[in-house]
Amino acid sequence: AHYPTALSDCLANVGYVTGAETHPWPNFDINTRRCTVTLDGEVLFDALSTHTMGGPMAPLAGYANTGGDHLGGFRAGQVVTTGSICGVVPVPRKGRLVATIEGLGSVTIDFV
Repeated sequence: AHYPTALSDCLANVGYVTGAETHPWPNFDINTRRCTVTLDGEVLFDALSTHTMGGPMAPLAGYANTGGDHLGGFRAGQVVTTGSICGVVPVPRKGRLVATIEGLGSVTIDFV
C-alpha cells in the first residue's frame, strides 16, 4: 500500500517503517527512554528520546479531546504519526538500519 506521506506530516517522506503492534502500551514517559539508531552496527544516533509536545500520545489526546470527527475520526488499522523523538537522522549509505526505543521495541529496514 502507498500511504499519502506528504499529507500525513507535511514533510513529504518517502515512506514509513512501522514495527509490530505494542499491547499494552508501556506506562512510562517516552522522554526518559534511550533512542538508538544504527546502520550496520555503526551508531548514527544515541540519546534520550525528546518529543517537542512532551510525548507522542499528546497530539493524539489533543485530537481526541477536541470532540467530533472533522478529519474522519480514528479507524482500526490507521497509521498515525505523532512527530519525531530523535529528529531527522540522515542515512549516509546502503545498509541495515535498526532504530530502537528502550523498553518499547525496535524496527529494522534494509536500504539497498
